[in-house]
Amino acid sequence: GETALTTGDFAGAYQAAMRGIEILPQYAGWALPIAVRAAIWAGDEEQVHAAAERLDALPDSDATIQAQRVWATAAVAALEARREEAATGFRSAVTAMRDLRQDFELARVALDVNFVLGPDHPDASAAAAEARAIFERLGVKPYLERLEAALLRPSAGTVRAAPRPLRASEAPAFRGP
Repeated sequence: GETALTTGDFAGAYQAAMRGIEILPQYAGWALPIAVRAAIWAGDEEQVHAAAERLDALPDSDATIQAQRVWATAAVAALEARREEAATGFRSAVTAMRDLRQDFELARVALDVNFVLGPDHPDASAAAAEARAIFERLGVKPYLERLEAALLRPSAGTVRAAPRPLRASEAPAFRGP
C-alpha cells in the first residue's frame, strides 16, 4: 500500500491497505492510516469516511493511534468543508506526533494540511516548512514532490484534483511498521 501511495496509485493503495486488514487484522493500526491518506489524496470522501471510521473503531488506544484518529477526523472535517474544525484537529495531530517524536508522521500530517486545507490556509505555510525540513532530512524525495504539488494547488475546496503521481523510481524504500 505504501509504495502504491507514493507512486500515485491511490486506489491501489487504498485497496491494498484494506485487503491487508482482511488478511491480518492485527496490522489494522498500520494499514488504516495508509487507506485514509490514499483516500484523502484521491479525494474520495466516502473512502476517507470508511477508513477513518474503522480507525476510530480499533480497540488499540496507544498515543500514536490516538493521534492518527485525530488526524483522520480532521481530514473528514476538511472534506466536509468544516475548515476550522479540520485545522484544529490537524494542529492537535501535528502536536501529538511532535510530542511522540514521530517526525515522518508529523511531516505527512503537515503535508495533508496543505493538501486538504490548501496553501492559502493560515496554518499551511508553517506546516509546509516543517514538513519540508523533515522530508529533506529523511531524503524522501517523493514526499517533497507531493508537498510541492500540494503548494501549487488552488484554494481549498478542490481536493478532488490529486497531485501528479510519482514515478516508481521515486518511491521510498519500505522500512516496516
